Amino acid sequence: MPQSFVSFRPLGNLRLVCLFILSGVSCSAPEEFIAPEEPFAVVIQTPKYVLESREILSLAATVVTSTRASLAGQSITWSSSNEAIATVSAGGVLTAKSIRGGTTEWVSVRAVSGSVSGEVAFGVKPIAASRIQLLVANRMMYQGDTATVSAVLFDSSGTALWGRNALWSTSDSTLGVVSSSGQFLARKAGSVRIRATYATLSDSVLVSISEPLPFGTMPGTIASGYGHTCAIRVDGVTMCWGANLSGQLGDGKTLPIGRSLPASISSPDALSQLSLGIRTSPQGVGFSCGIAVSQSILCWGSNDLGSVGDGTTTQRLVPTRVVGG
Repeated sequence: MPQSFVSFRPLGNLRLVCLFILSGVSCSAPEEFIAPEEPFAVVIQTPKYVLESREILSLAATVVTSTRASLAGQSITWSSSNEAIATVSAGGVLTAKSIRGGTTEWVSVRAVSGSVSGEVAFGVKPIAASRIQLLVANRMMYQGDTATVSAVLFDSSGTALWGRNALWSTSDSTLGVVSSSGQFLARKAGSVRIRATYATLSDSVLVSISEPLPFGTMPGTIASGYGHTCAIRVDGVTMCWGANLSGQLGDGKTLPIGRSLPASISSPDALSQLSLGIRTSPQGVGFSCGIAVSQSILCWGSNDLGSVGDGTTTQRLVPTRVVGG
């Protein structure tokens, strides 16, 4: 006998199924009606939330219902809130950038499917520093002087890492101290070591501090040569300091490590002008000359090429009169 089934529209969570036959209509007992579940959210799966600079990480995303059931076959679109920190590919591959600052940078990664989405925050650590270099403009100072010191960090490739702050200290705070901003204060005469520390890295520089010159004896004339300096004070005393391998300080000595504090030269005449020479040859390191108040010319130091002008090539450790000068 011809028959057909008809499903009427749902009544709440039930539906009524009826069988039409020639003799009449027969309806079955009501059946529960279950509507298909809709996407509720996107869940991002990741093995970690903090990456090293330049690290690559594969992400996964699942579209779920309100009951946390997974929905297969859903398309996902990925995006990064800041591509200067990290990028994410269409397939969910997260690539951390090189962070050169001193702190961990954070970025949000978003996965979208239709009208629902999910979001996770990731941190990217700064590049590890492998070396620190301390920079001091002047390593010879007077008591009461101040100077700016700085420290530069480098990665394993030798590229500078700016924006990172080192911790400062000195070997003797009674001689000198460094502020947190890198300002060094020379408190007392002596030698003090300035140290910059960052994590396990450190570097240091030795600074020599001299007592201040008495009032009225500050340099009236000053000149610099190859690693050494000389000055004529206003009271007429000539003082030199620095490198002294060839006796260019004129104090009758040679010092392989030089002299960090000014010392008077052993001159037969008071000088009024100075001129300091540079390296004269691979063997000679430096020499000095001056014009005396009497107008005679004196030179001292390296003489392998006759730089002293005394008719010899003998090294002179004290000012020596130039022949004919």
